[in-house]
Amino acid sequence: MTGRDLRYVQRQTRRLGLKPVYLIGERQWSRADALKLILLARLQAIFGETSPLPFDIAEASDSTLEGLLRAPGRGAMLSLPATGINLTVSVPSLAALVGAA
Repeated sequence: MTGRDLRYVQRQTRRLGLKPVYLIGERQWSRADALKLILLARLQAIFGETSPLPFDIAEASDSTLEGLLRAPGRGAMLSLPATGINLTVSVPSLAALVGAA
């Protein structure tokens, strides 16, 4: 769903600390964790794979992604407080986020 290869998904899964929620099969994440991987892939396409910013945003996105799952037709705003500046990211609707894969 990320449009990336398996090795990319494995690396980012380890870096984000995602754990499978189901015991059978591999890569059985919660819906919110799967969305976090998709969001990370989209952010890395914009900021680059070496930038730490996509990971900071993805790690702070839990409540935003839960909101997308509750109201999939609406987008959401994600605010990332930082020292001296607040970064706000507009996250598209669930269909737009997943459809961009």
